[in-house]
Amino acid sequence: MSHGHCYLWKPQLVWLHAGSDFLIALSYYSIPLLLIYFVRKRRDIPFQGIFLLFSAFILSCGTGHLLEIWTLWHPAYWLSGLMKAVTGIVSLYTASEMVSLIPKALALPSSAQLEAANLALAKEVIEHKRTVEALEKSQKRLSLLVQQTPLALIEWNLDGKVSEWNPAAERIFGWDKGEAFRRDATQLMLPDCSPAEFNELWQNLLACSDGSCVTNKHHTPDGRNIVCAWHNLPLIEPNGSAIGVASLVEDITQRKQTEDALHRANEELEQRVSERTQRLQAEIDERHLIENQLREKATQLETTLKKLKQTQAQLVQSEKMSSLGSMVAGIAHEINNPVSFVYGNLAPAKEYIQDLLGLIQRYQQHYPHPEPAIQEYVEEIELDFLVEDLPELLESMKVGAERICGIVTSLRTFSRLDQAEMKRVDIHEGLDSTLMILQHRLKPKPGHPELEVVKQYGIMPSVECYPGQLNQVFMNILTNAIDALESKQVSGESAEREVLRENFSPRILIITELAAPSQSPHSKSAVIRIIDNGLGMTETVQSRLFDPFFTTKPIGQGTGLGLSISYQIIVAEHGGQLGCVSEPGKGTEFIIQIPILHDERQLPGQGKEL
Repeated sequence: MSHGHCYLWKPQLVWLHAGSDFLIALSYYSIPLLLIYFVRKRRDIPFQGIFLLFSAFILSCGTGHLLEIWTLWHPAYWLSGLMKAVTGIVSLYTASEMVSLIPKALALPSSAQLEAANLALAKEVIEHKRTVEALEKSQKRLSLLVQQTPLALIEWNLDGKVSEWNPAAERIFGWDKGEAFRRDATQLMLPDCSPAEFNELWQNLLACSDGSCVTNKHHTPDGRNIVCAWHNLPLIEPNGSAIGVASLVEDITQRKQTEDALHRANEELEQRVSERTQRLQAEIDERHLIENQLREKATQLETTLKKLKQTQAQLVQSEKMSSLGSMVAGIAHEINNPVSFVYGNLAPAKEYIQDLLGLIQRYQQHYPHPEPAIQEYVEEIELDFLVEDLPELLESMKVGAERICGIVTSLRTFSRLDQAEMKRVDIHEGLDSTLMILQHRLKPKPGHPELEVVKQYGIMPSVECYPGQLNQVFMNILTNAIDALESKQVSGESAEREVLRENFSPRILIITELAAPSQSPHSKSAVIRIIDNGLGMTETVQSRLFDPFFTTKPIGQGTGLGLSISYQIIVAEHGGQLGCVSEPGKGTEFIIQIPILHDERQLPGQGKEL
């Protein structure tokens, strides 16, 4: 029975259901078609499968409504039920798919988020476009700078080949790019270097981040000789590896020519000024000369007389010292011959005695039980003591001979008074020889205790000097020191002298050292300090100490020339300094300073005090 019977075949009711189901079916068939069309046009939309499931579900629903119309007149209820079952299955599967797709759909950005992302992306695109435009402008400016700079810009690869050559380089060197690319750095940067030298310099340049600067000359193809200043800098990547070298080259030919011309002009101007100055100075000097001549004539007689007296006294003193030197040299020669014979035979004698003692030891080893007569004689001469004492006796003889040789050497050293040329000598030998000559004045005498001499010799190289003259200086100063110490012991009242003799220990301290840099900034100098603990002297006496004929000794005991001659020898002959430091009652210190080498000595006329 058809479904129309259920509606009692009332026309209005039947057509109401039929029309409604038809409109629903028409709508249900239109919606899937539109969805399928939309999916095909927008393939970028995610989850397209769910759209197809919805289309199948709606189509099945629309087909079910069409079957509702069909069952109004035909009882095909199995077909209608089957369609409803298909619709249920499709709808159930669609619902299950929706459950799994809803979280994914919720995770999709919203329209506001998409809009914000689009805006950010648009900003990035704009910034990127601006960056690209700025980079293009910068590259264009850099290209213009490279092309228009007056400095030659040359880029080299790691092998020293030209890889970039700007128009200024073409103008300076006369080669176009094609010719330049066939050149290397050995032909341009350092044309005078050998390949090995250039390779070493090139590797150093690549390893030096500060670069280098060189100046060289070039001969261009068009015949010009140019001078170029090169500023080379390695091209270093951020990772620290070198990819080449960039060179900025300036043609300084005109500047060099200008500098040379200016230098020649300055020299010419200086010469003219000097010539004019010399002419003016000559006129001034001539006037001064006339004035000086008039003044000199007034004082010439007095000066000549003083010099004559001083020269005569110096000649007398020099003759005395020369005679002393000759006498000492003769005595040293007479003593030296027999002493040399004795000293020369000591070594062979010692060897012979050692051989004999060795022979005796071998006899004792091989014949430990000698004859009674021999054993008695061995005990009589005390052979064991003789064997032990004989080498010591020979050694004592050697020491005595060496002592005599030392005395002879000292006498010879002091006797070098007539040597007229400078030579390198040990000043300690001169001091020791002088002390040897004065040894008799150092020994104790009635009323005078022994005079102690303390030597503090420093490490001193040989000094270039006039040895005899220097020994004469030592003799004068040491003699004055001994006189001062003896005067201190005899001065004052009788009771005071007795107390002084008991408590006073006369002493002379001799110190040698190298001058400190502050004392001798331009040369190495030797310093000799001779210090006594005598009476000392006042400032008035010190101010005239080195004047000719000035003496504080009683009449007949001094000429007043010793220290004056010493001053002349040290200052005028050796270019050194001679000074004195003293206070009454505190002794006196003489300070001698002379250059180590003659070429380095100071100019004569230094001050009297150090």
